[in-house]
Amino acid sequence: MTFSIKPISAEDTYPLRRKVLWPDGPDELVLLADDHLPSTQHFGLFETDQLIGVISLFEQDGAMQFRKLAVDHAFQSKGCGTALLQHVLDVAQSSGTKRLWCNARVTAMPFYAGFGFSVETESFYKGDEEYKIAYREYSLRDSR
Repeated sequence: MTFSIKPISAEDTYPLRRKVLWPDGPDELVLLADDHLPSTQHFGLFETDQLIGVISLFEQDGAMQFRKLAVDHAFQSKGCGTALLQHVLDVAQSSGTKRLWCNARVTAMPFYAGFGFSVETESFYKGDEEYKIAYREYSLRDSR
């Protein structure tokens, strides 16, 4: 498979966010208030011309949060999530951010651990899903 990652609009992310992350959830779990801020970036993973994965990156106070990493079910376990996360790691490192983090489903912790993320101990819930904050800290030398 040949994948490419390109910037996309917030609206382009919504169908996959809905389908993969919250198929039965309310709109506020899919549509984010910060989706249209000038500092927000959205990326799409394409297989030829088909959008098969999305991730959004939000910047605030020298830190970056990625949210709504979603890969179409038919393309999961094929390196798509890895490609999207690696792209965000590269963007974060080149931007000079101090911290990259996400609200991670506890079931996804092994995935994030493979990228060197640390995990805060406290859990919280969105509906029935348990989450923890996963993060990577960057020093000034990391962004050179």
